Amino acid sequence: MQGALRTFARRVAGAPTFRTVQTRRMAGQAGAREKALLEEDPALREFRSEKKTIKRIQRFGDVLVLAVVTGAVYEIYWRVQARNAAAEAEQASK
Repeated sequence: MQGALRTFARRVAGAPTFRTVQTRRMAGQAGAREKALLEEDPALREFRSEKKTIKRIQRFGDVLVLAVVTGAVYEIYWRVQARNAAAEAEQASK
């Protein structure tokens, strides 16, 4: 597996980099067609997602991730404390 990783790393490192790649930017004001495309379409209003609902789901996901990370950290802490207590008990018994 490591041989394949080394080969991949050499291949990526040897790949040419293109520093002259340009990004496309708007030259000036948007034209009539662009403005018409950016206007709100009343026919699509019923399919629009509600921002409050999306924010609520994102907040729930953030809280869930925080709870899982906190639980994992607590589990690691608990195991380290148990291991240290067992090591101290073993030292005391000797």
